[in-house]
Amino acid sequence: MKKTPFSPGPMAMLLLLLLVGIFHSNLLVGQSGGRLPLRPGDTIEIELDSTGRMKNDPGSFAMVAGGNYTIHLCVDLPESKRKELWDYVAGICDKTLKDLDKNAQNLLTFYSKAKIDEIKKDCKELRDILKSDHPLQAFSASKCDFRSFYSSDNHQKQLLDEILFSQLKITVRCGDSVFTGSPGSILDKMVPYTATSVEGKIKIEMDDLKKQFIRAYYNRSRQGFADILNTLTYSNINTILGRNVSAERDSAVALATAIKDLKSPLICDDEMWNHYQQLMKATTNVAQTGNRALDWMYHWIWYTGTTIRLNPLSFTDEALIPEDIEPEKEQVNDYNNYLNHTISLMQKSASLSPANLDYKTMNSLLDQRSSNSYKTTLHDKRVAENAGRAKSEQLIFSTINRTSFRSVDKKKSDDYQQYIYDAANSLKGNSFPEVISTEKTIDIVIVNLTDQQDAAIKEDSHTIDDRSSTAGDIAAIGDVFSEAFTGGSAAQKSIAAIEKSLKAKDYQNSYKFQRTETSIKEVESAKYYNAFYTSNDTLVAPPPGLTTKLNYTISSLERNGIILLTLTISGNETSEKISNQTIRLLDSMGLEDCKFFQTIVLNDLKKKVPSRIITGTGNKLEIDRIFDNELNRWDSIAKATIKALIAKSSRNTLTVVQQLKQKVAELDLQAGLFEYPRYLLPPAAYKANNDTTPAYRNFFHVMNEQTKASKVSLDLSVKQQKDSVPLIHFRDNYKVSSPHHFTASVGLICVFPFDKMNRTTATMENGTIKVDRDDSRFRVFAGLHYHIKKILLADDRPVWKLRGNELWSRFSGFAGVSFPDPLYNPMTGISCDIWTGVKANTGVQWYRYTSYRVLNNQLQEEKSQYGFRGLYVGLSIEPVSFAKLIGLINF
Repeated sequence: MKKTPFSPGPMAMLLLLLLVGIFHSNLLVGQSGGRLPLRPGDTIEIELDSTGRMKNDPGSFAMVAGGNYTIHLCVDLPESKRKELWDYVAGICDKTLKDLDKNAQNLLTFYSKAKIDEIKKDCKELRDILKSDHPLQAFSASKCDFRSFYSSDNHQKQLLDEILFSQLKITVRCGDSVFTGSPGSILDKMVPYTATSVEGKIKIEMDDLKKQFIRAYYNRSRQGFADILNTLTYSNINTILGRNVSAERDSAVALATAIKDLKSPLICDDEMWNHYQQLMKATTNVAQTGNRALDWMYHWIWYTGTTIRLNPLSFTDEALIPEDIEPEKEQVNDYNNYLNHTISLMQKSASLSPANLDYKTMNSLLDQRSSNSYKTTLHDKRVAENAGRAKSEQLIFSTINRTSFRSVDKKKSDDYQQYIYDAANSLKGNSFPEVISTEKTIDIVIVNLTDQQDAAIKEDSHTIDDRSSTAGDIAAIGDVFSEAFTGGSAAQKSIAAIEKSLKAKDYQNSYKFQRTETSIKEVESAKYYNAFYTSNDTLVAPPPGLTTKLNYTISSLERNGIILLTLTISGNETSEKISNQTIRLLDSMGLEDCKFFQTIVLNDLKKKVPSRIITGTGNKLEIDRIFDNELNRWDSIAKATIKALIAKSSRNTLTVVQQLKQKVAELDLQAGLFEYPRYLLPPAAYKANNDTTPAYRNFFHVMNEQTKASKVSLDLSVKQQKDSVPLIHFRDNYKVSSPHHFTASVGLICVFPFDKMNRTTATMENGTIKVDRDDSRFRVFAGLHYHIKKILLADDRPVWKLRGNELWSRFSGFAGVSFPDPLYNPMTGISCDIWTGVKANTGVQWYRYTSYRVLNNQLQEEKSQYGFRGLYVGLSIEPVSFAKLIGLINF
């Protein structure tokens, strides 16, 4: 038999080109989708801007438990923080300069004018330096020694340089590691990290330069005054620093309140006026003792202004808070008197007997009296208030970012995937693949959530067929063919099912907009009416030679404050009194009882409002008009006169209250040294605590486990904590499918033999030999596929769109048979799922053939054996779909 050369045929060439195209596309596309945990030894890249927002994608927010990692930390150190500090200190100096210009006399009780001038000079110099275009160079060139800052150790300028100028650093803490860098630079450090068995939190903290500056200034300056500050107690302050001035202050406050309540522009009460004069004459003579304490306070005037205090801070150590203070003694005594009175009443009660004695109440009262509980309660309140201020003021470090990492067991790390979304970028992130294995743990991560935001994830799922839509469409077509044999209505139903399965998916949300028409109500304009005289209304012929003369009589009548105006008209021989008008200006101002002021007003008005003679026609309406005009003129003159006299009066209420306020401020200055709670002993140290609330953080959500093929939808949202409406909204979905090692298929192949196949079957029939020949190249085949990497049957993507390791799940080894005579036609080869359930196949076709020995036209002997027939290529689909497609099920 003549051999024919082997030719792979066009189908084999097409399959080869398909495989080459698939691998080429994967080289271009790369990997995406879920993130696996970082492997031990990996470097975790964390890049933050100056606010703590994560700028980069670290790859994954999961680590293998027990693994050792390295954090590569890069943080922007903002130049703006240095500018903010300079503006802050310049603002303090500017405010102090204004206070000194207004109230410097308050400080003269304690310090000489030369010392006050020194503070002014230093504050002005420092303010001007900080507000200049180049503060670093200006400070270096300055000749000022800044002796009013710190103690007198001649190193003031050097110390300011350390905490405010050339040596100023921003401090960043990452775990136990502490780093510093200059404002405007990028902190670039490597930090070792070991993943624990629980969720890890990497906190990045940055200091507040303004609070850090005050802290450094306080701790350094206190060192020079430890001798006096460590010996002060609340009980010996008055002895060391001077006398109590609270009574004078309370008197001034009470008087100012009483004057405000008068609701009068002048103080008319002589007794109140005398009280004011006596109070203002009083002087405060604070003893010039405790020079060291005064020196300590002097070096804080630049910060506290004219309200100097022994403790420039708003908090102190709890141990320095006194158990008992003077302002509370009266409250404690009142409460103790109440306890004693109540106990006495119960003891003297006529109904008192062992049977009806209220032991519980009596024991409570006795316990309170013996323990002095009210006093303890007041002290506890002071302690709590101080603790709150201490916590707030000493929050030097803020957590700008807290990045959490999942801890994953090494054995489960390959089945863990993260999908990451960025809240700072409209929840954009890596999208889900078409389908995910039911063996995977899906963890959603939302990064860059602020401290004022919350994240929420809602998920929903429903079961689906565990096959691709392509395989489903083929099955639907098969249903049409199979049901076509059972009647037209069944076929129509199948066609409708196909239309539904092939209908394009609409991923676009549709929104309905409704426009509401609102009518505009007409608003009627307000009507204004002007009443005026017209000459035609009452025009009469005037008597010849009639004149109008206004005579003013200004006097104080029986009722204080009433001023009389008299209008007279006179002709050649007659004089008629027309009207008396009383003006109650002083009444309306609340000055009807102010006798001293009435005299002043009347005398002044008599000089300013003389009588006038006006010539007119004598018409009645004209006379009324003249009188009204003159009355208005007089009213205007009177009001202006009274206003000017009130402003010049020494009893002016506003002036007096302002002077009392100034007096109270002066007394407060002194009370600030001696009184609690304005007075506090300075704490031993200004600590550097941290605010644990992160400015930015990430959020985790583990998706519910799916055991069957399902379609999963998720709704991600981010909202402000006080709002109910989401600030950011995002939807995504994916399918879940069970992975399979084995799949089956049925299809058609074309065989390309190595040589011309000569397979015959001989049988004896009616005494003769009947020979059947089988040389068909196109055959139906069926078989079983083994996928080394499990395949997900619900994946709709074609093979050329797969990425990375996903590609290998589409390739499988194959073993099967072809029909007819399957035992005579075994096959082996490889397959590729172009779509899941639609396979391209190639491999080797085996065949069984039989040789015969014929003698005398009789079959004497036959011998069977297997051999290679040739290569094959073919397409196959799911067995059920294939059966439906050819209508086998219905026969």
